[in-house]
Amino acid sequence: MNRCLQNLPKLVIKLAVASMIAFQLCTSAGAQQIKMASSLRLPNESIYVLQRDNSEKVKAAVQAENKDNGEEVGGKKNEITDIGSNPQAVVPVPITDPMQPPSSGLGLVELEQLACQFNPTILRYSALVASSRGLAFQAGRMPNPTIGYQGQQIGSKGLAEQHGAILNQDFIRREKRQLDRSVATQEIAQAEQRLAAQQQRVLTDVRSAYYRVLYVQQQIRALEDLKGIAQKAVDIAKQLLAAEEVAKTDLLQAEVEKQQAELQLANAQYTLQSAWSQLSAVVGQQIPIQPLAGDFFAPTEIFEFEQTLAWFCAQSPDILAANARINQARSFLQRQIVEPRPNMSVQGLYNFVDNGIGGKPDAGLAVSVPLPLWNKNEGNIQSARQELIAAEQLLAQVQLRIMQELAIVMEQYNRANSQASYLNEQILPRVQQTLDLTRQTYEAGEVNFVALLTVQRTYTQNKLAYLDTLATVRKAEVDLRGMLLSGSLTAQ
Repeated sequence: MNRCLQNLPKLVIKLAVASMIAFQLCTSAGAQQIKMASSLRLPNESIYVLQRDNSEKVKAAVQAENKDNGEEVGGKKNEITDIGSNPQAVVPVPITDPMQPPSSGLGLVELEQLACQFNPTILRYSALVASSRGLAFQAGRMPNPTIGYQGQQIGSKGLAEQHGAILNQDFIRREKRQLDRSVATQEIAQAEQRLAAQQQRVLTDVRSAYYRVLYVQQQIRALEDLKGIAQKAVDIAKQLLAAEEVAKTDLLQAEVEKQQAELQLANAQYTLQSAWSQLSAVVGQQIPIQPLAGDFFAPTEIFEFEQTLAWFCAQSPDILAANARINQARSFLQRQIVEPRPNMSVQGLYNFVDNGIGGKPDAGLAVSVPLPLWNKNEGNIQSARQELIAAEQLLAQVQLRIMQELAIVMEQYNRANSQASYLNEQILPRVQQTLDLTRQTYEAGEVNFVALLTVQRTYTQNKLAYLDTLATVRKAEVDLRGMLLSGSLTAQ
């Protein structure tokens, strides 16, 4: 009898282990019937550089836990999906610009590298990705056991007092924990795509600001040329006035034109300061005003609507994030479906003093499972089904939004590109020739100053209109190359 009492603690432990094994065997059949969304991966067309802080540590820890527990989902080891772990799924974002010829000085490549390093929004979204990985590492882990003291019949003056230690452990069903991990894993995928979208927004904003500075620099050069033309007109008017071949009103009008050119040039200088401030803001570093390396007049790219739309649908991080959201909603629905399946609680008791049996030790074991009689989680299951439908409709909404925005930008691009080509190839050469001939005839006294003034204004208007139109082309071109993702500093 004494030997039996001494073996009671070991008996309690063996009974608890046997209960756990039986529980795992009972739940393994149900777990194999669940189709896990965690086995779904994002498309391999992702083109973005994704920050992967501590991703290898997270994956290693989760895989180690799965290995220890012998857990599999759908015949495959459950793991945190890491987009960056597949070299075929990730192609770095090209930060070079085919429109930029090689030249010395601060160029687009350097500006993009600075933005990727210092722009706070990229750092913020990288931190959110790391945060989601931490949550995924924590999801689905077993709860900690609890240990405590239990005393009964206290105050019986030693006649029936019991003093012992208790150990409680809740066992969450394996498929529940796997589905929790799957939901968290898809949250990582969404966070990574949000980071990729933000990276693209930053690059688009840098390119837009870069070409705007180039545009203003070319505008200043054009206005300086126009100021020189106006100065020549003033000099000619002075000579003709000295020879008493024109009236003083011609000289006054020429001086007014020169002053207007100077005013336009001063305004362009203010615009340049503003453009540089905007460029510095999106880069994340204060950059002093300096000439930029690059060719504002380089040939433009060719975009076809259908091909561009297909590229957007395959590569857009907004669409990839919507797909990840659908996968997450599927996993969450499966999680709600298995929620009514009961978990198991095991409690072991070891009384090291039991005065009811002469102060000898004894033990106890309790195993319990809840009965899903009144609450079968129907409401949460219905809610999860609707969330899945909403996620699928969100994907359709994103696709239609991209199509709508692409149509608008393509119209702007085609119209501005056609107009810029016509101005550069047809109108500007003729206006330049007309200006040269009119200046010669004015110097010869064959036409009055009004004719020269009209031609000068026509040349000015068309020259500035060409620069404005080409700036519109560059802006639309950058938006198309950036998959219509911009506004990095205002993105939530």
